[in-house]
Amino acid sequence: MILLNAHKRRLFATSLAVLAASLAIAASEASAQAAGSTEAEAAEIIVTGSRVAVAPGAAMPAPTTVLDQSVIRALGIPNVGDALLQLPSLLNSASPTQTFALSPQNIGSRIANLRGLGASRTLVLVDGRRFVPSTSRASVDLALVPSAIIARSEIVTGGASAAYGSDAVAGVINLVTDTNLKGWRGQIQRGIAQAGDNDSFNASLAGGTAFADGRGKVIAAAEYEENGGQGDYYSRDWSATESCQLANFVDPTKPANLIVPGCRTGFLTANGLIVGGPLNDQQFSADGQSLVPFVAGQYRGFFQSGGTGAGENAFFKGPLMAGQYRRYSAYGHAEFVLSDAVQPYIDLSYGSITGRNVGAQGRFSLFTGGGLVLRGDNPFLPASVRAAIGPAGSISIGKALNDLGNSLGRSETSTFRVVGGIKGDLADRWHWNAYFQHGETTYKEQQFNNLIPARLRQAVDAVAGPGGTVICRNQSNGCQPFNPLGYGNFSAAAAAFVTGTSQQDKTIRQDVAAAEVRGDLVRLPGGPLALAAGGEYRKDTFRATADPLSLAGAFYTFNGSNVAGSIAVTEGFAELNAPLLADLPFAKALTLNGAVRRTHYSTSGNVTTWKVGGVWQPASLLRFRATRSRDIRAPNVSELFSPLVNGQISVTDPLNNNRQVLVPTRTGGNPLLRPEIADTTTVGLVLNPVRDLFLSVDYYDISVKGVIATTGATNILLQCQRGSASDCARVTRDSTNAITLISDTFANLNQLQTRGIDFELNYRHQLAGGMLSFKGLATYVDKLATRFVATNSVVDLAGQTGNPNFGAGPGVPHFQLTSYLTWAGKGGTSITVQNRFIGQGRYDVLLIGPDEPGYNVSLPNSSDDNSVPSRFYTNLSITQSIPAFGDGVMELYVVVNNLFNTDPPIAPGASSATNGILFDQVGRAFTAGARFRF
Repeated sequence: MILLNAHKRRLFATSLAVLAASLAIAASEASAQAAGSTEAEAAEIIVTGSRVAVAPGAAMPAPTTVLDQSVIRALGIPNVGDALLQLPSLLNSASPTQTFALSPQNIGSRIANLRGLGASRTLVLVDGRRFVPSTSRASVDLALVPSAIIARSEIVTGGASAAYGSDAVAGVINLVTDTNLKGWRGQIQRGIAQAGDNDSFNASLAGGTAFADGRGKVIAAAEYEENGGQGDYYSRDWSATESCQLANFVDPTKPANLIVPGCRTGFLTANGLIVGGPLNDQQFSADGQSLVPFVAGQYRGFFQSGGTGAGENAFFKGPLMAGQYRRYSAYGHAEFVLSDAVQPYIDLSYGSITGRNVGAQGRFSLFTGGGLVLRGDNPFLPASVRAAIGPAGSISIGKALNDLGNSLGRSETSTFRVVGGIKGDLADRWHWNAYFQHGETTYKEQQFNNLIPARLRQAVDAVAGPGGTVICRNQSNGCQPFNPLGYGNFSAAAAAFVTGTSQQDKTIRQDVAAAEVRGDLVRLPGGPLALAAGGEYRKDTFRATADPLSLAGAFYTFNGSNVAGSIAVTEGFAELNAPLLADLPFAKALTLNGAVRRTHYSTSGNVTTWKVGGVWQPASLLRFRATRSRDIRAPNVSELFSPLVNGQISVTDPLNNNRQVLVPTRTGGNPLLRPEIADTTTVGLVLNPVRDLFLSVDYYDISVKGVIATTGATNILLQCQRGSASDCARVTRDSTNAITLISDTFANLNQLQTRGIDFELNYRHQLAGGMLSFKGLATYVDKLATRFVATNSVVDLAGQTGNPNFGAGPGVPHFQLTSYLTWAGKGGTSITVQNRFIGQGRYDVLLIGPDEPGYNVSLPNSSDDNSVPSRFYTNLSITQSIPAFGDGVMELYVVVNNLFNTDPPIAPGASSATNGILFDQVGRAFTAGARFRF
């Protein structure tokens, strides 16, 4: 497992001690108050998705799902991000089980992606305020938000830019902290998978108290979590089959795309495979001194099925299915009532997560930039090989550099945030709130033992030196000769010459100043006309620096860049909530809601967002709701300010007799980008036929225009030929009409649309001397389509549950379900069963399988199996509460995740045998722990 070093352990222990001491002192001032008591419920509440205050129980038009922290704790989930990412609307989000083995980015992170529209179109709030971005794309890592103090999570699955500003296109996640906590609560637990990996540890402590006769209160929390990661893909039977998707170029009787077991590389081996010439398909022995035959498998290309290399697939052996990480965080909140009108408060939070993954080492073959070339005078070649090719000849070998050891990725992210403000009551039913917020995220990404391809090619080109030594033909840069033949027959100095550490350091700063007032204007027939209005200034600054070799693009993977830029935003907003009718026949409630926000961006100017909605409740058992909104996503600093990079690409030039030409290209950021514009519609109903039974059904439709993307040089030329003036402007030609540059920077290009239906069922009932409660959440996605303007084509990813190598991107299931069933007995026993269902889907929406219309084995998009079966997972938790600490409670619990040890379906990707975003890769796992509160 990853362990804290001694200094950080002492620092964290000291923090816990200071926390305990401060709370104990504060508690002594309030000893007359009953520990664990809670304040009376406020007369008004603020509902996520709206700025106005309404009476408790009042209905708002935006669909909102609430996930109580008690459910999360019952299942032994230590991080709120892990719980949220199991909800149907968030199943396409990033978590530690989706670590990309060739990149050190965001290891151990939980980044929310509502509706599958992209993380940058999901807004994350803490107590209704923005949290510091964790990435250059402005997304927030939920793992950095202190989970120990969160009371509940509210998810608004619809546009909310009029209420909160940019990024709330797919919806809003608002994490609500427990600022009324009194007393102590804590938790400690350990877990491990049945396979013996994925070992985890979590501990948390939170406490709060009131002082000065209840006029002040202080709350603090700290937590620590670590996870030892998961084994490689040979650690599970289902993935040890080495299944992959490969292209069939050799058997015309079979489809063009195949999913096969026994997948191995077809033109490279760990010891080196000679490709071409008189020694074709001979591979070197481990000592590099002799040749042995290579056994070709079926459908041989970059991959093959069967043949040489069983158990040695470099994509499966070594890279972890889930990276290792450690996380710790702390939180503090204090407030004091100086008077009804002046109530200062402060929030402090800190989070840090350090992750490590293991990646496959570099490989060279016909399919990856060409093999490694050794000339006939290379002293590393055995005499028999030199004789076969002659001194003027050469050989090209395909080699997976497993003998260099795995590439290791490490990321370290730390986020600090402070909020200071004043709130209060201005007059009868009028309130004000103003605050300043500063946050900063520092992020270091490193890829150790990262191959430098140019140096490797230089080092393998060796010649005989004086006194029987071996030297590089080109001795620049301190070259050390590298013997690629066999396994590990090179010096440490040679290994050090051809590898290095790529690194990028990032800093993200966010400053926010905001103020608002809210209250009631006049009395309407259905209640008070409520108003909320205010303004906000926000500045986001981003800076990234990389090492010199990365800046030159020298590494095999993860070459960082230097980026710097800032965005300033000034906003003003207003919202009205008008209860028109109440307690009338066919109008128990009729409410209209509207909001507008005017925003000025320093990079793109002004934009207006708005929302209108309404609720009609004809009777107690039935309520209808609907919203229509205009929302935005502003371009982030990466899209605006990424450095321009010059490259080359081979294209067909229609104005040069359709000749294949190599042309210069330029990619990178574009400071002229405009915000994406989204139009969102939701229509739904809520049924309450009997007491404690609620069913909601909501239809949603989100259409986004001006989606920020790149076009591709080939598509730019194609669209220019078809008469697109904007694309022709991106092609520069000289006086001979030859192309001198194609600019393919980010632009507002595509269109995106998703639509579907959300279902939620809540029920409570007394049963067998206890309380039975059920919560079910389901989503049916009818469409998740992107219209690519450059090609005038549409790709709909709804229903794609595979993980294709060459697909159009991650899809979403048509249907998915998450449910929670809890029985809490009077004797302190509680049993919770969580179920998750992922419906059947297609492997790749761009392919056609035998059971689909239009299938033809001769077509390039034919597939032998384009279906992915459904999966059903069950998690079980049993808790026993016992009296402890006087009036307190101790809870002992055990959790079994994936109770029936259900394997994921085979739906392979480039370096995995399934879709780790959707399906469980861990298998049955056990957790045991204890919680207390007093």
